[in-house]
Amino acid sequence: GGGGGGGGGGSLYDPTTQSFPVQILAAAVDPTQCVAFGGGLRTALAGEEASFTIQARDQYQNKKILGGETFTAEFTQLGKTIPIAARDNNDGTYSVRYTLTGSGFYTIKLNHPSKAGFFEQIVNREVMLRTSPAPIGLESYAEGPGLSSSSETCSVKQVQTFSIKLKDRYLNNITVGDAAAFQVLVATGAGPFYDFTRSQQDVLPREMQFPLVDEVVAYEAANPFSLVPCVYYEAQYETQSSGGYEVSILYYGRHLQGSPYKVTVQPDVTVDKSRCAAEAPNTMCSYVEGKGIKEGIVSPTSDSPPVEPTAEFTIHARDQYGNAAVGGGDTWIVTITRPDGIRYGTANSGQAARITVTDTGDGTYAVSWQYNRQGSHQIAISLEKDRKGALCGDTDGDGLIDVICHVEYSPATSRVLRVTGAALTPPNAGSSYAFGEAGFAAQAG
Repeated sequence: GGGGGGGGGGSLYDPTTQSFPVQILAAAVDPTQCVAFGGGLRTALAGEEASFTIQARDQYQNKKILGGETFTAEFTQLGKTIPIAARDNNDGTYSVRYTLTGSGFYTIKLNHPSKAGFFEQIVNREVMLRTSPAPIGLESYAEGPGLSSSSETCSVKQVQTFSIKLKDRYLNNITVGDAAAFQVLVATGAGPFYDFTRSQQDVLPREMQFPLVDEVVAYEAANPFSLVPCVYYEAQYETQSSGGYEVSILYYGRHLQGSPYKVTVQPDVTVDKSRCAAEAPNTMCSYVEGKGIKEGIVSPTSDSPPVEPTAEFTIHARDQYGNAAVGGGDTWIVTITRPDGIRYGTANSGQAARITVTDTGDGTYAVSWQYNRQGSHQIAISLEKDRKGALCGDTDGDGLIDVICHVEYSPATSRVLRVTGAALTPPNAGSSYAFGEAGFAAQAG
């Protein structure tokens, strides 16, 4: 009894329960019995920190209450692995804190020196880590034919279309839209600096998704790491006239990447020929102007051989909506019929030596032609690619002249020119002569 009392004074003996307390510590860590828990195993937001916890346990599933172990985590997506070291909390738990910038699905693998991959998710969307994209960012951008200046994709009177690709600040595709925050403004204007007229369209983007609903299952099977569906917007606007346009795409009042876009709307297919006539500039069609369709004097130079005089006029090309062409590229056929019935013209219309059509590159075409006959000349002008019409000449393609561009040329005097059977030569005093009533009789005054 005395020994027991002495033992009680220097031991942990509990006389109440008549027992000695014994603390049994967990055995060595068995990675196969360790567990992980926490929201960071299932979801995360791109660019923001997420976490989960590892609880160390021994082979009997006893929790470790002391630290000292080493755990690592690996996040893998599309063959790219990001390693993260767990932090020892010194109580048998280990925190894994990570920040991922790529959205999509990840597999997570946990490692211990005694066993790599003691915890590993399978490629299954129900158990994989899902990292959602960050909020919509100004890195979003727009693309499409309606933002191009190509004549093949952006011409007047067409409905111009483009798409807005939604991205977060890490360039991840967006899965949840925010249509109310977007504003699309299309503006154009014309006129001098102090009298500039500006018109503007407010465009409402339409929310779309990729892939389509009936394509989601197949897409997920082929792309196990990708989030679906992705959201984007489609927009369209009308261009009633050619010229410069400005397309602004704003998100909460701030321009997206690349905005405002500068767009040049090209005129449509050149000219509505059947409505056009010379010397009557019509704002809705192509027309010609210049002295070369009005009058001239047959007065070649005294060079040998003599240089024939030249007449000039200009073709102003417009599209079928009345927009002035801003570039060249069309082939015009100019045909001249002399008073004696001889006909000549540009390529594909007879002799081309006497007529030159110069594309100035700004929607106008300079025409010069040589003449050597007095009297009324007929000038017919049409497009090479569509001969069924002309600015003047055969306007309906039936082979008959419907509208004639008249050019009257004054005759030369005998003091300037004599006409021989073969060519034009300088005057010869021996061959010149005078005629008329005044050569025989005259009255005073």
